[in-house]
Parts: sequence; C-alpha cells; structure tokens
Amino acid sequence: MGNIKPFKKLYLFKKATTFLMFFIRVIMLGFITFDFFQHFSPEVPVGLQFEGLRASLILFYIPLSFLLLMFTWFLQSKKIILTTFIMDILAICFFDDMLRFFI
Repeated sequence: MGNIKPFKKLYLFKKATTFLMFFIRVIMLGFITFDFFQHFSPEVPVGLQFEGLRASLILFYIPLSFLLLMFTWFLQSKKIILTTFIMDILAICFFDDMLRFFI
C-alpha cells in the first residue's frame, strides 16, 4: 500500500459536489429550453413566448440556484460561491437573449 494523502477523499468530495451542482444547473436550463421549444409556435408573437421563458426561469431556475448556492456556501470556498453566483445572475438575465440567436 502506498501513502494516502490525508485529505484526498475530502478533495475528491469537494470536486464531485462542484461538478454535480454545475451539472444540475445545466440540466435545469436544458429542461427549460426543451419546454420552450416544445411550446414554440409561429402563430404566437415571439415576445409573448419569451415572456413564458422568463417565467420558467423565475419559477424553476431561481429557487434551484438559491438552494444550490446555499449548499455551495457550506461546502466550497468563497471563490466558487462568487463564480456560481455570477453565472446564475448571467443565466437569469441573458438566457432568453442567448436563445434568440437560435430562432
């Protein structure tokens, strides 16, 4: 048996939780995007459809991001908390504008 670093499992746990929380955010944005494109119709004005997208972001993504930020606050460093907070703010503010490029 070789020498095991004393905090290797803790380091792996922190990396795994960071990846998992990022993956959960991506999955939620994917579900919101999928729902948006499922209900996209040429008969409905585009602005009204994007209001539905913003409503989905407010109803589903904001509570999830708040919950994941609280989880991050207990397990990760301040740098990662700030990074995820900025990513969440950018996703909430500019996700609908990003999807406009694909329509």
